[in-house]
Amino acid sequence: MTPALRRPATTRRLGRRAAPLLAAALLGGCGLGAGDPPRDVTLRISEDAGTRPLRDVPRPAVAGEDTVARLLQRNAQVETSFSGRFVSAIDGRRGGEDADGRRRDWLYFVDGLLADRGAADVRVQDGDDLWWDRSDTGLAGVTAVVGAFPAPLAGDGAPVLGCAAPAGVACTRAAARLRAAGAAARPVALGATAPSGDRGARRVIVGPWSALRRDPVAGLLAQDPRRSGVYAVVTDDGLVPLDARGRTAPTARRWGLVAALRPRGGGVTWVVTGATAADAARAAGALRERALAGRFAVALLGSGRPVGLPRPAGAR
Repeated sequence: MTPALRRPATTRRLGRRAAPLLAAALLGGCGLGAGDPPRDVTLRISEDAGTRPLRDVPRPAVAGEDTVARLLQRNAQVETSFSGRFVSAIDGRRGGEDADGRRRDWLYFVDGLLADRGAADVRVQDGDDLWWDRSDTGLAGVTAVVGAFPAPLAGDGAPVLGCAAPAGVACTRAAARLRAAGAAARPVALGATAPSGDRGARRVIVGPWSALRRDPVAGLLAQDPRRSGVYAVVTDDGLVPLDARGRTAPTARRWGLVAALRPRGGGVTWVVTGATAADAARAAGALRERALAGRFAVALLGSGRPVGLPRPAGAR
């Protein structure tokens, strides 16, 4: 997906909302309001967990006090159901069960975090990265994505940066990338960090999988994607990427990964890891907008460049 044009990362705010909400757009009461329109708002519309971009609007039409729902209606063809209260289709693509038996629903993300309120109840604010995606919600419990980087890491206050080796290459590189994106953080030892129950907490953990696997959030990557929300599974043999239909690609024994996880009720944790310390350092190098934009997660398979997760159908 073509990266959206945005102002420098320092203008990006912390995303505020994230818990599953299927077919998310409550459209009733989409108020119009006076006042200056929000600035630096971007809009993406995609299918299949970002693998099929439909629209990428770096400067969508927006009015003062618009809600997310009203902004969507200004910039796309929207059909509703239940007396206009829910999004049933965007640009002719309907949520629900397709002819092939797959059920795909419309979700929306604000600043990389899945919304927990109807789109008519969420006011658009300066710097919002708005992303609507129609995907199979039964495959992965996605609650956070990396594709709005530097959101939600850039904002008021620094994120926590926990590293397996604070003086190592991976940590140093991650710190530099975050600093360049307006999310400067002082590295601390991984053991000094812990997942937070504060929904606004932001944490980045960096290191080889052997060091991160014991972290209660990172450890979800070794479990069912419906728990981790990431279209990949880490096994004893390596990283197993999935496509948007849940089909597996060959296991990568050399791999790196950048993924965002947000267990229900807690803060967001970005996991930057790999099979070895060198692979984790390569993953840390992918902490830049060009590599992450429009992707749910990013993997480095073998010696290759960053690729999006889920993998496009048929990709190896």
